[in-house]
Amino acid sequence: MSPVALAAGSPLTWAAPVSVDSSPEMEGVSCPSSGLCVDVDSAGDVVTSTNPTGGAAGWTVTQVNSSINLTGVSCPSSGLCVAVGGLSYVITSTNPTGGASAWTVTYFNDTHYMNDVSCPSSGLCVAVAGGDVVTSTNPTGGLTAWKVTTVDGTNRLNGVACPSSGLCVAVDNVGNVVTSTNPTAVTPSWAVTHVDGSNQLSGVSCPSIVLCVAVDQSGNVVTSTNPTATTPSWTVTHVDSSSNYLNRVSCPSSGLCVAVDSVGNVVTSTNPTGGRRTGR
Repeated sequence: MSPVALAAGSPLTWAAPVSVDSSPEMEGVSCPSSGLCVDVDSAGDVVTSTNPTGGAAGWTVTQVNSSINLTGVSCPSSGLCVAVGGLSYVITSTNPTGGASAWTVTYFNDTHYMNDVSCPSSGLCVAVAGGDVVTSTNPTGGLTAWKVTTVDGTNRLNGVACPSSGLCVAVDNVGNVVTSTNPTAVTPSWAVTHVDGSNQLSGVSCPSIVLCVAVDQSGNVVTSTNPTATTPSWTVTHVDSSSNYLNRVSCPSSGLCVAVDSVGNVVTSTNPTGGRRTGR
């Protein structure tokens, strides 16, 4: 593919890859601070570090449940991490570096596969599974503390981002964006908007309530500065080869988004709504 140039500022500098988890596929990572990163993998491991730039010795692999393919994790603070995976498993910890005994597994008797989770605070976590959203205002409260709501029919929600308790944005496998300004309402309050043709949206990140960035499996990024508008306000921009799947995107701020694709490329932008940059 043609390289995508940064819109502004100095080039990003990345360290060489460091092996910290021998064989499973890494599925998600959350870093609530520079002093804590928590990763999850397809073998039911939680991989933690209090010094994420310290090399392999700075990471600890903890087997939580070998039968669960963990697919996502969100840590709103160093005192709470919530992971999801498998057929409706939620795994929580208030001490994520405390070893296997510090993690609690909650199982929902559901046939939907958990794909992602977003916790804007310790008082709200929103996960996606099939066409359902699974919400909790007390994520460590066990099974009864979580509510399952069908919001997207038989479609599969692949990613979710909640920049605040007043906005959650999910994306699905047929090009829809599903939004809510009240994700824990007694009556479902999610709006489905088709934004991306027949493409499968695979991930989304919202650094604020006025910017959301999604990626799809045709090399596009899909952005909005008004994700809850009545009239669709999403822009599709092609940034990667159509044969490469953009799998996930993370935007720690409105001035930086980083996406990863299916062949090991990283695509970055310091101006995510600025359109495609020409190759160098």
